[in-house]
Amino acid sequence: MKALIFGLVTLVATSAAAAQTAPGAGAQGDIKPWTYAGRGEGATRICDAVHVLVDKTTQQEAIRIAVAKQVASGRTGVLVKVPLGFRLDSGAMLRLNQQANGNIDAIPFTRCFPDGCYAERPLTAAEVTALTNAKQVEMVVLALDGKPNLVEIDVTGLAANLKSMATAR
Repeated sequence: MKALIFGLVTLVATSAAAAQTAPGAGAQGDIKPWTYAGRGEGATRICDAVHVLVDKTTQQEAIRIAVAKQVASGRTGVLVKVPLGFRLDSGAMLRLNQQANGNIDAIPFTRCFPDGCYAERPLTAAEVTALTNAKQVEMVVLALDGKPNLVEIDVTGLAANLKSMATAR
């Protein structure tokens, strides 16, 4: 599991520069579509689907969601990066199709840096399937005053990218 978490951290670090210079970043409501990439060879190969939301004012990355699979083990995990200023004790949640059940919750924040705080955890096969089939995804984090903040996540390309991850070798 440590290798998967390390892989997620690596994905965030290596994908950040590409997200900043990607064509279309900041267009269409400041949403960059889901992108898919594979990195490494053999036992270290990791595939990921990444979604970046850009701050309209600064044109800098504000929120990042990455779903990554360690190909050799088949383990899949999710990483969420949010800006500073949110409650860390409640973690993050991905709400699927505005349902009360079947969400991906309890994604604990594990560390913060000047560019934001990171929450991550492994996903079950059922959660990956639910995410693949989701027609609507919202990320929920709590503000410092305890009020929920909902961020709508564009699912365009998500299912195709997760299906590519499922068949990655």
